[in-house]
Amino acid sequence: KQARNGDKSSEAELFKKLTDRFRVFAHRKVWSKYEAEEIVQNALATVLSEYRGMEFSTSFTAWAHKVLENKYGRDRCLRYSTISFRPLV
Repeated sequence: KQARNGDKSSEAELFKKLTDRFRVFAHRKVWSKYEAEEIVQNALATVLSEYRGMEFSTSFTAWAHKVLENKYGRDRCLRYSTISFRPLV
């Protein structure tokens, strides 16, 4: 609550904890450290830009993890949609 009201030290602490949780999730789902970190950073950027104006029907943490899951799913779909296969002839 303090972070949403502009307390910078509370916001820094909140995002430090969130970053740690996001990294655990991403590293379990993605083998590449680079890809995992990219997903984490994209999700954190969305959370940071949106959370102050959000009305949560669930907890902040549940909402933030849903953002991460959506970034993970979108990122994986985009990566695999750019792969082209040649016939094995």
